[in-house]
Amino acid sequence: MKTKSIGIISGAGPMAGVLLTKKIIELCQKKYGCIDDKDFPKIILFSYPFSEMLKPNTKNQNEKKVKKELKDAIDFLIDSKSDYITIACNTLHAFLNSNKADDRLINLIFETKRFLFKKNLSKVLILSTKTSALKNIFDFDKTKLLSKQDQKWIDKLIEKILSGFFSLKDQKRLENFIFKQIKKDPSIDCVLLGCTELSVLMDDFLKKISNIKIIDPLEIISKKLCKLIFTTNQKGEKKCLQ
Repeated sequence: MKTKSIGIISGAGPMAGVLLTKKIIELCQKKYGCIDDKDFPKIILFSYPFSEMLKPNTKNQNEKKVKKELKDAIDFLIDSKSDYITIACNTLHAFLNSNKADDRLINLIFETKRFLFKKNLSKVLILSTKTSALKNIFDFDKTKLLSKQDQKWIDKLIEKILSGFFSLKDQKRLENFIFKQIKKDPSIDCVLLGCTELSVLMDDFLKKISNIKIIDPLEIISKKLCKLIFTTNQKGEKKCLQ
């Protein structure tokens, strides 16, 4: 039996796909005991130059074009014989035609929702792009969306991360922003990084935020993919388990 493979759709933005790949490889090492090159799964990181998707309801955003590009990216990974496919972007899921999605697609939003449903949470603060908020991709109970003014601040931060010119100060600014949101609404007991650019910004910084439960969808999907890879091997094949 051949080694199972993972196809990652990146490019929205590119560093998010790189981060997801890194998380998968680290899980392979730390949880599944992978050491030799042959122990690791085949991973195809497909960084696609997607059209504008962060300026909804403007002439700059052509939703039909984005949907076509996403379909092309999925088809490319299907043709590449990827066993499991995922999209390293929350917003792109708003352009997904679920009725025609391939069974191999492991949906980041669905897996995040399923994870949150299992938690006993009072209210989840959603930090996402304006497009994701308008399309209500995180359509479950106990959510707290941002005000228009706060959404503008998050969108500007996301654009800064996409440019690559962000710093530790931006991590601290987001932390302070989160604290202010919780001060406004003390019932918030969880924060969801609903944009993978925020995952890029806060990677390795999350552990330093005390008394706040931060949920990163990239963490969730990396664990899901590794579980699929390492629990579907046929009996008798080497498993990378500790």
